[in-house]
Amino acid sequence: MKPDELLRRIVRKIRRILRRRKYLAVLAGICVLFILVIALVIAGAVRKRRQPEEDVMVPGITERIPESTLQEIIASEAPIDPGRETYTYLDQAGNLFTAALDTEAIACAYDQSGFYRDGGLFYYEDANYTCEQGIDVSSYCGEIDWTKVRNDGIKFAFIRIGYRGYTEGGIFIDSMFDSYIRGAASNGIETGVYFFSQATSEGEAIEEADFVIDQLKRYHITLPVVFDEENVGEPDARTNTITDTQFTKNAKAFCERIKDAGYQPAVYCNEFWQAYRLDMSEFNDTLIWLADFRDYPQSPYHYEYWQYTYKGKVDGIPEDVTVDRNIRFIKK
Repeated sequence: MKPDELLRRIVRKIRRILRRRKYLAVLAGICVLFILVIALVIAGAVRKRRQPEEDVMVPGITERIPESTLQEIIASEAPIDPGRETYTYLDQAGNLFTAALDTEAIACAYDQSGFYRDGGLFYYEDANYTCEQGIDVSSYCGEIDWTKVRNDGIKFAFIRIGYRGYTEGGIFIDSMFDSYIRGAASNGIETGVYFFSQATSEGEAIEEADFVIDQLKRYHITLPVVFDEENVGEPDARTNTITDTQFTKNAKAFCERIKDAGYQPAVYCNEFWQAYRLDMSEFNDTLIWLADFRDYPQSPYHYEYWQYTYKGKVDGIPEDVTVDRNIRFIKK
């Protein structure tokens, strides 16, 4: 073969190789692009299933209303009729409030002298009632060793089963619910559940109740299903314009649906909600879970559970996590 012909053949082979590599490069680029598209589609689907981070309530169910929002709500209330009986309470910041007493609501049966503190924990004891220690938890608490929790004296736990986002309004299950309720039950800890609501109507409250009922089909609980209706305090919160009357209607609708399904309903509230948000006489047949972080509960109304701190520590819960601690009042 002549040298010039050999050279031409070599050049042709080199060109063919280069063309193949070019095609392979193009093909590889197409494959990478395809993979990226699939990844974006999957990520979008996951975002739809998960609550956006900005749409999640603060950890726990301890309400944190900005002072300006609180004052706006109180200022919108009608003046108290001079002929009505009133009561006073201090909020967590030490502000004194005077509210009209709902004399048609069931009165508190506990004596303040029965409350006492021992080792940083609150207890209650009198001739008619004693108490047990409990906690409430959500996915913010992380991994929990329920054996250690039980050994630390915890007898019951309220577990967040789900929540509604405060902006978009989607309903989501708590990512740790299954793990928590199975872990608590396997260690002999009594369980109830709570749902963080941002319902704007009775229809939405019923939708939330139906979600809870559907989720509970796979579990057994012995304590109430709690309606946790709160002010978020964010400017874009969907419940910012809800009236006091509507909040009461929402709570009633949720509780009635839960009761019809065979569960014991309850309402979570603090002093502010009792004074300015809820018609307490509408809940005479409903259990009340009261949040009050003073040295003793100040509510003039009946309640069966008292959340006394959101800064508690319990063995089995990560050291860097504080937890809501509660007591349950038990009739002797």
